[in-house]
Formats: sequence, C-alpha cells, structure tokens
Amino acid sequence: MRPHPNESGGDLIAAGLVPRLKRLVLYRLILGIALLAISRNAPQEIPALGWLSTYSALAVALFLFTIMHAFWLNQGRSPQLNAIVQVAGDLVFIALLQIVSGQVDSYYRFLFGLEVAVAAFLGGRRLALWAALGAGVALVGIIWADLAGADWISVSFVRGLLIQLLGLVLIALLAGTLSERANKAEWEARQALREQDRLVSIQAAILDHSPQATLAIDAQGVIRFANPAALALFPSPIGQSLFNLDPQLAAMCDHHSSGRNWLEEERGRFVGDNLFEERIVIAPVLQGWRLILIFDLTLQRQQTALLKRSEQLAWLGQMSAALAHEIRNPLATIDQGAHLIQHTDTEEERLELSQIIHAEVARLSRLVDQYLFLSRPHRGHPFEPAGPLLTRTLESIRQAFGARMTLHAEIDPELSLPLNEDSAAQILWNMARNARELTPELHNLWIRAEMGAEGPTLIVEDDGPGIPPKVRSKVFEPFVSGRTSGTGLGLSVVASIVEAGHGRIEATDRPGGGARFIMTWPPPPPSATTPVVS
Repeated sequence: MRPHPNESGGDLIAAGLVPRLKRLVLYRLILGIALLAISRNAPQEIPALGWLSTYSALAVALFLFTIMHAFWLNQGRSPQLNAIVQVAGDLVFIALLQIVSGQVDSYYRFLFGLEVAVAAFLGGRRLALWAALGAGVALVGIIWADLAGADWISVSFVRGLLIQLLGLVLIALLAGTLSERANKAEWEARQALREQDRLVSIQAAILDHSPQATLAIDAQGVIRFANPAALALFPSPIGQSLFNLDPQLAAMCDHHSSGRNWLEEERGRFVGDNLFEERIVIAPVLQGWRLILIFDLTLQRQQTALLKRSEQLAWLGQMSAALAHEIRNPLATIDQGAHLIQHTDTEEERLELSQIIHAEVARLSRLVDQYLFLSRPHRGHPFEPAGPLLTRTLESIRQAFGARMTLHAEIDPELSLPLNEDSAAQILWNMARNARELTPELHNLWIRAEMGAEGPTLIVEDDGPGIPPKVRSKVFEPFVSGRTSGTGLGLSVVASIVEAGHGRIEATDRPGGGARFIMTWPPPPPSATTPVVS
C-alpha cells in the first residue's frame, strides 16, 4: 500500500535502495537469460493450445508473477521505494521481452500500458507518469534501433506510434487519479477506524474508572458485561443470569422490558447487617439488551447529612455569637439601673429606673423568643379566614401604639390565609415594630389583605425612610438590621412563617417613600381547612 503523502523521502532511502536494486536486477537478468534460451530451443507451439507458443505462455506467466511480486513487496516496509524499484525492473524486463520477440513486430507492446497501470496503483499518478515516460523512451528506442536501416517509414506507422505513446500518458493520468482517490479513501477509512478505536478505548477507560456499577444484559437476562465497580458488587457475573444474582433487580428489568424510556428507581439492599441505598437506572439498548447503572447513595447521603449538620452548627454558632452581642446591651442597662436604684433616694427615680429595667427585660424576653422561633423547624397551617385572623391583632397594635402611629387596614372578607392566630400576630407585630422603630415620629402604616394574581397576598407599607440599599438583599437574614439599635430578627421571623406555608416575601420601595413588604402564598385548595405542609 502506498503511504500517506506526508511520508518523507529520507525514510524511503533509509529502507535500503541498493540491496533491493541488486536483488531485482539479478532477478530480471535470470528471467531474461531464461527467455532467450527458451526462444531459441523450445518448440514453437504447445500442442494442447495450438495458437499459443511456449515462449509466449512462459513470458506472460513470468510477467504476471513479477506483478504479483510487486504487490507483495508493496505490503512491507517503505512501499513507495519497493514500487519504484519494481516498476523500473518491470520496464527493463518488458523491453528485453520485446527485443527478443520481434522488436517492432512484437505483440508484447501492450505490456507497457499494463505496467503503467500497475505503476499507478503502486505509486500513484506521479509514478505512473514516470513509468509512461520510461515506457515511451524504451518503445521509441526499440523501434528506432529496428528501423535504423529502413529506407522509409509510413505515416500510418508514425501515427500509430504517437497514439500508443498518448495512450500511455492517458492511462497514467486516469489510473493514477483513480489510484490516488482510492488510496485517499482508504487512508481516511483507516483514520476513521483508528479514531473509532481511540474512542472505544476512552469509553472502556471511563467504564473501568467509573464509580457507578455498570451491567449489560442481553434479551434473555444474561449478564454480558460488567465494569470493575459491578465486579465488586457481583463476583464473577459474566455469563450468569441476573435473576440468580439479584432477583429484585431482575424483576425491575422485566418490568421495564417493554418500555423504551429510562427507568429510575431507588432501593435499599442489605449486605449482612449493613443497609446500602442505591439508585437504579435501566436504559434500553438495541435488540432487547439493557444497560443497568447502580449508583451508591449511602456515602452520598452520609456526606449530605454531615454537610447539613456542619451547616447547622455553623449557623448555630453565628446565631449564638450574634445573640450574645445583642444581649450585652440590655444586660448592661439592667446592671446599671439596678446599681442606680441602690443609690437613689427618691421614689420617683426608683420608679423610672424600674420601668427601664422592665423594658430591657421585655426586650430580652422578645429576643430569646425570636431566637427560639428561628431555631425550630416550622410547619404550615390550614387556611383560615383573613378577617377574624387579622382584626384582633390589628386592634392590639392600635392600642399599643396609640396616637404615635396611624394604622390603615383593608381586608378582603372572603380571603383566607395559611396562618393561625399566633403566626398572624407574629407577622403583624414584627412589621409594626420594624416600621415604628425606624421612624420614631408619627407616621402611617398600611396593611392590605387581598387575592392577588398569584394567590392570597398580604401587603404591609409604611411612609418611613425605607430600606437602606446596603441591606436590601439581606434584609430577611438573621441579625441584619437597618438601624443600630435593632436586633435584626423580626423580619427573619416573618420570612420563616411565610416560607413555612410555601409562600414568598419580597421587600421593595413604596411609591412616594417608605418600605413595602409583599407576602404571597399559593392559592388555597378546594377545602379551606386543608393544611399546607412545608
């Protein structure tokens, strides 16, 4: 086979031109001597064939043998060098054959055209053109030597010779083009096969190093392939029935035998006293074959639990540090007030200091309650009518703040919210305190409960300074506050209550100034008392 065109000429020379030339020249010399001896001494005809002379039969047979020898040499190392040497030797052999068989009248001239075609298939169009040139020179030389003493040469003879020479060139071009295209197609096919082998090797390496156990079973449920991870689960599975190794897995495959889509299930499997949790994926392949992937979930879930535990401990540490910081100021105020009471003579001053201590104790109590609320998991509540649910708390807020804040409430009488009385009070009280503490002077608070486009909606607005931009994205996180005296737990409590009912809360600016908090829940189910479980 001819190598790819990028192969260098140095490699061809290094292959050993001289030894091949010597061997092939000796080979042709022996053939030439044998043909000369046969042409003089052998009988002219073979009795069995009549028209075919012994000389002709042996000459054609020997030439065909040289062609076979050329193709055989071309399969070895440096095929282009072999082809060049072989074609050169064949041209010399054909020239000798024509000389000893009648020169101009020899009917072996067609072998030059055959050799040009052979050169094309051995070495491509370039070698074929060089072979055509060599054959033309040899043919013209033989004819010139034979007709050197002739008085004249006919025009038709010259025309025939030119046509024969042109035919050699055309044969070289046509056969060379076809040979190069065939060689290029073969080279591309070999490259494609090599790339396919590479991809197969990569796929095999992926399967070998995959942590997931992979099995391939045929239509009869016999295991035909198992990667190393599968061999760790099932010893010596190749050739065995899946039912004998894992009846539960075989039942899953039988259930999926008529399906065309992937099947994914999870199961628990005991190995001794240890429980292994696995995810099974069964994929259909051609002709009833199925691919089974087994994912070990045990380690994954253990790692997830450890990660969750680490996150909880980290959150608890952050909460504890923040709570300790928030408790420090009220404790300092209480300590200072208690010390002043001991050194105060008037009853009026003692009463004032007692009220301060009582307010700080209430603040501490509220802080601890909010902390405990955030540290517990929460569940949703059944839908209850919003009117009775919110009205009682709104009246308490009006009485608590009195003339310091104007409360505006609009409640849809047909609306239901997934809250109970305690959670509704937590939301409204935290929203009111948040707005009041941001703006100590007189201001307004608007509360609307209505059915929005996405479901029940509770909107709380105020006309205070609004939410500082630096804390807007983190306003619902614990201990994030827009004021120096705030605990940062009130809005976190509100967010926890809303999210427990599968709702969401967002903070925006109110048109005209102030803050707006929008709480939205999914629409209630047909039964208003159906609980929403988080």
